[in-house]
Amino acid sequence: MHLPARDGAAERALVLVSCDPGRKRWNTVIGPLADPHSAQGALWVVDALGGEGEVVHKVELEWAALERGEAQFHPLGLALAPRVDGGDDDELRLFVVNHGAAHSTVEVFSLSPSPSPHRPPSHRATHLFTLSHPALSTAPNSIAPLSRTALFLSHDHRHSRRARSLVGRVANAVETLGALPYARVDYVAFDEPDDGGAQVTVRAETVVEGVSFANGLALSPAQDTLVVASTSRRELLFYDVRPAPSPASPAHAPPLLTLRRTVSLPMLVDNLSLLPSPRNSTTLTVLAAGHPSYPALLSAAHGRNLRLRLPGPLREWATTLGALEWAEWDVQLRADEQRGMSWAVAVRDPPLAGSGGVGEREEEGEEWETVYQSSGRIAEGGFGGSTTAVAGGGSSAAGEERAWMVVVGLYEEGVRIVHE
Repeated sequence: MHLPARDGAAERALVLVSCDPGRKRWNTVIGPLADPHSAQGALWVVDALGGEGEVVHKVELEWAALERGEAQFHPLGLALAPRVDGGDDDELRLFVVNHGAAHSTVEVFSLSPSPSPHRPPSHRATHLFTLSHPALSTAPNSIAPLSRTALFLSHDHRHSRRARSLVGRVANAVETLGALPYARVDYVAFDEPDDGGAQVTVRAETVVEGVSFANGLALSPAQDTLVVASTSRRELLFYDVRPAPSPASPAHAPPLLTLRRTVSLPMLVDNLSLLPSPRNSTTLTVLAAGHPSYPALLSAAHGRNLRLRLPGPLREWATTLGALEWAEWDVQLRADEQRGMSWAVAVRDPPLAGSGGVGEREEEGEEWETVYQSSGRIAEGGFGGSTTAVAGGGSSAAGEERAWMVVVGLYEEGVRIVHE
């Protein structure tokens, strides 16, 4: 996600990302669930216009329970709360979804720049408190904050792979493969703890339900549109957001969300971001990253070689019928050769007048435009398993105006930075 910087010229070139080196041993979304203690996650700042110098810097975490080994940190979705007028510009509130060993939580940090000459500027994240609630414990995924004490939170499944029973794990697989509409988006609100205490009163209420594998979220700057990624349906869902209807509604009353638009995408869509737009603009450009091939992603996730082809009798039947494309269909995926495929697209809202979509895809009637693709093959220099794409523009260290994009991969080491 975009990270504000104190120097205006580089404001849109800093990106905050999470990384979990233990993901191949602990992934509550697609597995495996071998060892939640194999490694701890971390946060990093990427300077997309950093030139030839250092472009990635690790965020310093100040979290006493983590240092004592009393907590695990497996970050997934993360987002910054909107700035408060008159507040400290150097301190931001950061929310991070944390998939711990027993259950999931939302960790709340104070993020501020560190006084150092590093480029990108170094940052410190101080842990403030944990949001814990039964509604948050199963499968939270992405966050879209409305304020310092309220946020939208997607839940990718009703049934988690982390379930201890065989029935629960089978239910998770059926929900995923069947694209069952059991996922949801919650409105979560909480009270600030008194005197720095750790006890936080959390309230959660579902505002969107009936989604298949709800994943990434993107909230418009005016907070009147929420975009939800449906991974297994390969869709973006655009919801109008309205305040609670009655002025007598209690504090933290959940807003009303109404589905307005559905956009079909060419891949299993993962996380979302918004392309920066001019002030007071009513047009959104959503960047959606995802996975064109689920088998390729599974091969990379579990370190297994896969071969996909029709069984012998079906191949013979297809040959007899003249369906040679099916008879000869044979795909081999080696985990040591690829890390899953990457695809990122841009979607405008509202779409361009008189067309089905944006850019080069208008003539084909699509509502999206490709902005990044990769086979993920290591020998070809590919970048695999794209989960997020963040883009913007700004001035490089040499004063040159450039457009940039940062792509993050699920099992990649490092990030891919693309310049115009």
